[in-house]
Amino acid sequence: MTKTIGEWLDQDVYPVIFSQADQLFPEFGFRHTHSSWQSTTSLKANGSEGTHKGKVYLYDDAKHCLKDYRLDKPISLWRYLAEREGLSENKDIVQYLATISGVPLPDRPHTSSPKKPKSGVHPAVLQAAHRYMQERLTHDERAGELWQYLSGRGYENSDIEAMGLAFLPEQAALKQHLLDADHSPACVEFFLRKLTPAMGTSHQLAIPCYGAGQRLEGFSFRSLQAEGGDKYRNMRGLKKSGQLLDFAIGTKDLTVVEGIFDAKIARARGLEGVVPLNGTHINAKQVQAMQARGVERLTLCLDNDEAGLKATWNIVRKLVKQCPDIRLFIAQLPNGVKDPDELIRVSGIDAFQQVIDTAMNAGQYFADVIYKPRLEKYDMPTLTAKERDEIFAYCQETALTLTHPRDLYDYVSSMSEVLPAMAFFAVKPSTMDAAS
Repeated sequence: MTKTIGEWLDQDVYPVIFSQADQLFPEFGFRHTHSSWQSTTSLKANGSEGTHKGKVYLYDDAKHCLKDYRLDKPISLWRYLAEREGLSENKDIVQYLATISGVPLPDRPHTSSPKKPKSGVHPAVLQAAHRYMQERLTHDERAGELWQYLSGRGYENSDIEAMGLAFLPEQAALKQHLLDADHSPACVEFFLRKLTPAMGTSHQLAIPCYGAGQRLEGFSFRSLQAEGGDKYRNMRGLKKSGQLLDFAIGTKDLTVVEGIFDAKIARARGLEGVVPLNGTHINAKQVQAMQARGVERLTLCLDNDEAGLKATWNIVRKLVKQCPDIRLFIAQLPNGVKDPDELIRVSGIDAFQQVIDTAMNAGQYFADVIYKPRLEKYDMPTLTAKERDEIFAYCQETALTLTHPRDLYDYVSSMSEVLPAMAFFAVKPSTMDAAS
């Protein structure tokens, strides 16, 4: 049965808009708190400028309206967005809501405006392409090499299905399938322009990538060749650098890993809240996304190689300064284990869970992993006063960046074992109420 517009809005559109409120309403600077979004700007829900910040809310149990405690009554999302976008016709408002949410209109489930969707590829086309490529992985004889690769990595059939992995043998057949399924030719062509020539030729393993609200954003394609060229190719426009993919709304305890397979296999084996960094750098937009969505604890577990260890050092220094409200922990993989994917495949998900559970805080990391191994190379009693003073100043600088009492206490306690002067920063355990 076809839904009414009201049912379509309440059941499909508004829940998606709620999950992406920080992106769709940048003017409010929304931050997620438990079951609602709260503004961080002074803008009122009626579009006028106010004098106090943080007064506009979007509640989980009232996703259809903005509640502003400075106004007499809530402002519906329909009205707010119509006024913001300068829309007056109902049909134009409905089309705009369909576009920003990516939800097909109830009376046109497989079609769309011939214009390029503002939010990227039409979701119905992406989902249909994913289903087709999954079916190719199961039934296409050309997928034999791919199955050999996946089984060689230690993935079981249930893992592959849960990870959403798929196979693209060629683009032409995919295009014909989408057209035969009555998708708009304009939407199909727009989707195909997002694919590079390597996708379906040298890069045939399709990996789905999800954004806010677990909405399918596109695909990353992997080559099975051991050497030469880039292993991964991403669809054009896939905004990996501007967000943390697979970041579910409401996640308060986040684990950040380096590669997409690390995150996919962890989730497939039942561990939630694991997202891929897709590289060795974290940028300002990703940091802002964590802060806006109310992340309270972040555990960093990058690859156990030179690049991963160096990236961990750089990211920890950045997050300690930029995210004092987020508790930061650093997990260490066992010696000889390259990445979380290998640990999970060889030793099971419980082994990775233990690595996360026993992660050290930033103070312990700076002391035990970074500084103490370096200082132990020196014969401290033989150093001159100036040399000791230089070392102390360097370690002191780090101590001053640790804003959380537990971090500072653990850092000072450990560093004092090799540099007694660090006891100058001694912190009484009674001041660590925030850490308990």
